[in-house]
Amino acid sequence: MALMGLSEASRAQMRKMLQTKESNYMRMQRARMDESMFIRIKRLENRQLYAMKILKKQDVVRRRQLAHVQAERDILAEADSEWVVKLFFSFQDSHALYL
Repeated sequence: MALMGLSEASRAQMRKMLQTKESNYMRMQRARMDESMFIRIKRLENRQLYAMKILKKQDVVRRRQLAHVQAERDILAEADSEWVVKLFFSFQDSHALYL
């Protein structure tokens, strides 16, 4: 910015604008979780209802999220808190991960 001949005040203003743009961009990159990411399933043996999260393997690999998904699975499986959902089952097929 010094090469652009900007004053210190202009440089500070430009930095602030760029930080805001970067922050907004990063927020858009993060997906928000909502009900559409889950399906309701019923276990046949006891007719108990569960929520199942489905992740496309292709998306997990493309976003380099494999370690995060494994950590999420491990944490949810071990969770013993009223604030964290307990993971009862996890499955996979050739296209998706089911948590």
